[in-house]
Amino acid sequence: MKAKLLLSTLVLGLSLVSFAVYAEEDELAKEEQALTEASAKDANFTAALKEKYQLTDEQIKSMQDQGLAAPHMAMTAQLAQSSGKPLDEVL
Repeated sequence: MKAKLLLSTLVLGLSLVSFAVYAEEDELAKEEQALTEASAKDANFTAALKEKYQLTDEQIKSMQDQGLAAPHMAMTAQLAQSSGKPLDEVL
């Protein structure tokens, strides 16, 4: 009787561990998918920003290096364009 109870407990425990591993793998896959999508959106945003404000790769990198988030990059580029000042001066 004790052996059957112990065996049942062991099987249940292994089932739960197996479920947890599959759930974790599923979560990791979802996170990887989200990162891939975010990276693609970032690339599309950067390309649109470069085109709209005639920015160079160096200017984009300069803004990224300074820690500007995407909306702040757009605001900075717009401010430079509206003021007629160079982007570096606005930064």
